[in-house]
Amino acid sequence: MKILITGGDGLMGNAFKAIQESYSNHDFIYITRDDCDLLNKEDTYNVIKTIDPQFVIHTAASVGGIQLNIDYPYRQYYDNLTINTNVINGSFLNKIRNVISFSSVCAFPEKHSVLKESNLHDGEPLAPHRFYAYAKRMVDIHNESLNKQYNYNYSSVIPVNIFGPHDNYNTQHGHVIPSLISKFYQARLNNTPVEVWGDGEASREFIYSIDLARTCLELLQLDKMPQTIIASNSESVKIKEIVNTLKQVFKYDNIQYNTNKPVGHTTRVTDNTIFKNTLPNFKFSNLNDSLEESINWYIDNYPRVRT
Repeated sequence: MKILITGGDGLMGNAFKAIQESYSNHDFIYITRDDCDLLNKEDTYNVIKTIDPQFVIHTAASVGGIQLNIDYPYRQYYDNLTINTNVINGSFLNKIRNVISFSSVCAFPEKHSVLKESNLHDGEPLAPHRFYAYAKRMVDIHNESLNKQYNYNYSSVIPVNIFGPHDNYNTQHGHVIPSLISKFYQARLNNTPVEVWGDGEASREFIYSIDLARTCLELLQLDKMPQTIIASNSESVKIKEIVNTLKQVFKYDNIQYNTNKPVGHTTRVTDNTIFKNTLPNFKFSNLNDSLEESINWYIDNYPRVRT
């Protein structure tokens, strides 16, 4: 079976490349910005028609940390809404019945402390994520409309905080783990403090990019995917614990916590009941091992990393 993967040169595109040999019954086709402008409807439709895949895994997005969503509200709304609409509708028009698109835990309402698929649309998202969040929520609505009217198999996978090799290591606009990896490396290089946003007490759930890629490929084996599924092992980790692990790996402990920076929610956890029921035998990677692999990749590839 032929699988088209958007965002082929990003964090998730490279994660699929890392494991594709384990799925030799599939032919993986990756597209990047150089191959197609997903903001352009005709370009998107034409590239999907030309490749003619059986499955589409849509990972391309304008994505980053909380500061990116604060600084670029319109871009985060328009680009993500447009890209998602073009890819999903282009897949539909080309009669592709099986599509996985990525959403985000940022899309969940602020008021819920436990995140469940059923409460995705039940209230306003956290204000700094508002525009990005609504663009991501529309993936679920778009899928629901197609599944109801045409009995298609379109799924929205909602990962918790993704990290891994080939990430975006921008210290202002990146996600927490890649930003911290970059900060630690630069601080050690220049003998300066590592700035950590907040006091380190906020907690997050994380998923290794390789695990998320495996999740998607396992979902595609099913006759019917859940329309919405949170990809998480429901293990919450304090930012301070991540910092302590990085301190040990980098052998550098000059840390400075900055409580004037935005940190988002202090604590929220996911309910992964649907995930466990759907993929009961799935095994997640060890967090510390995955962190060390990601750090080593960054060190080996610096300064050619994406920022």
